[in-house]
Amino acid sequence: METLDLQDENGEIISFELYFTFFINDEEYYAFLPLDEEGIEFINVEFDDPDNDLSGFVVFRLDHDPVSGGEILVEIVDPVELEIVQDTALEMVPEN
Repeated sequence: METLDLQDENGEIISFELYFTFFINDEEYYAFLPLDEEGIEFINVEFDDPDNDLSGFVVFRLDHDPVSGGEILVEIVDPVELEIVQDTALEMVPEN
């Protein structure tokens, strides 16, 4: 299980578990499930199924740091990109 720890604006550490990865137009995206209640506020892809135990997950795009050149995960802020990512991600959700 791969996990990701993020620090919010209040300095709180929030943990996520890697759910799945996918590509759109040669861009790689990572979907993470929140591991605790605090992570729910970061969800940017919500499930439409009321019977699903999960409310949703958060997706980040893999990018490169312009300074170090290393790989980084970035928040999707463009509303058009986010809508495409949401639609695609919901189609890619793994079967349990």
